[in-house]
Amino acid sequence: MLRDKCVDEDEEEIDVVTVEKSKRMQLMNVRKPVTIRVRADPCPKRFHVSVHKQQHNYAARSPDSEPEPEEEEDEEEEEEEEDEEPQCKRSCSGSDSSLASDAEDTDRRKNHNFLERKRRNDLRSRFLALRDQIPGLESSKTPKVAILTHAAEYLDELHNQERRQLQEKKRLKGRHQQLLRKLSELKRS
Repeated sequence: MLRDKCVDEDEEEIDVVTVEKSKRMQLMNVRKPVTIRVRADPCPKRFHVSVHKQQHNYAARSPDSEPEPEEEEDEEEEEEEEDEEPQCKRSCSGSDSSLASDAEDTDRRKNHNFLERKRRNDLRSRFLALRDQIPGLESSKTPKVAILTHAAEYLDELHNQERRQLQEKKRLKGRHQQLLRKLSELKRS
């Protein structure tokens, strides 16, 4: 019985080593970063649909990175020595689809980044234009919240000013009519 426990423990140790090796193999199969060049003026309309559909799938595991089935340690060592060339052939044939997938992901990210950069620049320029329209906010370091708060206050002030001016215009129109009547009375007499 004690001997059975030792054998079981040995088997467990082998399994642990196998799992660790397979984890290392998975880590080695992880994609490596690729440097790309971004053109200054890609056409965002062409990629709008694909970017929208797949922009949230960056973290999804790609089909070519599935873990290999676990095997016992002795068999792995023998296969590693015998199958070095076939593994290269398998990884090379899988690398074509991997490269296509990488290129697709890269294009998708590149276009997403371009659209996001464009959106940020547009938003920034609109905030700057709004800031320039509000008196007292000449500082280039004014936070966006302050710009929006001052803009709302300034807008309320402009509405109140417009209301006062309309009332003044109405009053002046009445006064003008009164003076015209007085003038016509003076001309008659």
